[in-house]
Amino acid sequence: MFKGQLKPFDYIVAAVSVLVIAALSFIIYSGNSSAVRLVIDSEDGRFIYPLNRDAEFDIDGPLGHTHIIIKDGQARISESPCEDKLCVLMGEVYKPGQWAACLPNRVFISIEGESADEKVDELSY
Repeated sequence: MFKGQLKPFDYIVAAVSVLVIAALSFIIYSGNSSAVRLVIDSEDGRFIYPLNRDAEFDIDGPLGHTHIIIKDGQARISESPCEDKLCVLMGEVYKPGQWAACLPNRVFISIEGESADEKVDELSY
């Protein structure tokens, strides 16, 4: 139980604790949120991957696996169990706002973030 008044050292400990929490919060939450990244939405959830790191994924859908490749800063659907394969024909996506989807297999990929050469101000049409 607490008895008596706070001593000067108690105030120092409290201040240091607040500063440490603030610094850690800043470090954790100030990550480069504008970095370009691939977002994959499917029935299993939402997955986010950096576009600057090569990788391959199999995303499950109701028809089977949709294969997604990230290579050289671009992402594409390379294989899918859908009948028409329009998602494969869509090609690479690499700029924020671009997307591709395999609707029959319920897999949607999109590019999010901000590219230095793709910034648009409020006066652009």
